[in-house]
Amino acid sequence: MPRSLARFVRDVLGCGCPEEILRSITVDRGHLVPGLDVEVTRLDVGGRLLVYVVPAAAAQQLPALVAAAVDAGVSERDRRAFNRFRLVLAADSPAALEQPARDALAACGRCDERVHLHVVSSAELPVLG
Repeated sequence: MPRSLARFVRDVLGCGCPEEILRSITVDRGHLVPGLDVEVTRLDVGGRLLVYVVPAAAAQQLPALVAAAVDAGVSERDRRAFNRFRLVLAADSPAALEQPARDALAACGRCDERVHLHVVSSAELPVLG
């Protein structure tokens, strides 16, 4: 597993996972989520943390995108007994999407204290896969 993945999870996403958890990251590219017309990159971090990395381009599409991704992610988190789910929206202009994404998350209705949202620059993503 490339160290860049562990650095991304720890430094960009702020995960405080122990090092042994970060040594076991499985990447599933092209993961399909019902209701989304984009492919999701799915990270399984040591069987404890589930991460969906989703490309996001336009603020007006965020409510549907966030709702579908959170619904699928929370369902998988609960079904497979992950501790947390992190939705990562990757954008060329993350600052422009940050507040609309947070508003979409608040409106989606599936959030709890184990759901986290990150809006990051596409340039911050490691090579996934």
